Amino acid sequence: MAGWKRTHPSRAQQRRIITRYGAQKPKNVRFGKRSVSLTIGKRRVKYPYKKHRHVSTIGNWSHGKKPTIHIDRDVKRKNLKPLLVHEAVEQHLAEQRGLPYRSAHRVAERYERAYVTSRGKTWKSYQNSVLRTKR
Repeated sequence: MAGWKRTHPSRAQQRRIITRYGAQKPKNVRFGKRSVSLTIGKRRVKYPYKKHRHVSTIGNWSHGKKPTIHIDRDVKRKNLKPLLVHEAVEQHLAEQRGLPYRSAHRVAERYERAYVTSRGKTWKSYQNSVLRTKR
């Protein structure tokens, strides 16, 4: 389909997507040697990740035929999994569901928070630990 371009959902559709996905918790989260996979809604997603010397925002993702999550190599091992969950959800919602970045980020943060608290950590201690990465 040459010339096909994904259109962004209307504001009403965006609100429905945010409401539906924002209330969910991470399911079936698995970590491979260099990948993360989880179920978001009814869809199973899997993304490879790479660690780099300097990533401007601790973690982000790339577009294209081989979408990849990029993580700053200074991220502590204990913080890696929640961060990968966040980036995978954010990438899926922005790329596949058409949400604007800020909306996808807010929903991804909810997933990240749920993942952190399900592991018996407090959100505040996790955030403080992650913020120390870039100091």
